[in-house]
Amino acid sequence: VFTPSHSVRTGTFETVDGILRQRGDAWTPWMTGMSDPRLDGTLTYSEDSDRYPGGHEFASVTYRIDNDEGAWEGSTHAVKEGGAYYANSVALLVGEGAYDGLHAWMDTSDWGAIHGVIFPAPPPAAPVAPEVP
Repeated sequence: VFTPSHSVRTGTFETVDGILRQRGDAWTPWMTGMSDPRLDGTLTYSEDSDRYPGGHEFASVTYRIDNDEGAWEGSTHAVKEGGAYYANSVALLVGEGAYDGLHAWMDTSDWGAIHGVIFPAPPPAAPVAPEVP
């Protein structure tokens, strides 16, 4: 369960053509553990979202983890329906500082025990889908 614990930045809200747009919200969630100690640190969760009539919401999310050795940052997307999140639990993070050149895959489906795997290079480029005859 994601629990905002400390607001870093309060976002703005604006309704345009019936769509509620939230921009600039950021907070640090409670985390109780990471699977790799290099991913421990202060996690900041930033979100911009559009809520459509009927309650469906589409969001862009950026995760940033800062610690004494460096930082990790990456983005993903989320869909919310009736307050429940869907498909926002995985992100690819890029290392900075002592982690420069490293990439981390992070799964936040359990905020109490976040799982991460660190790789020495980025993943391969996405393949081109073949044309179907």
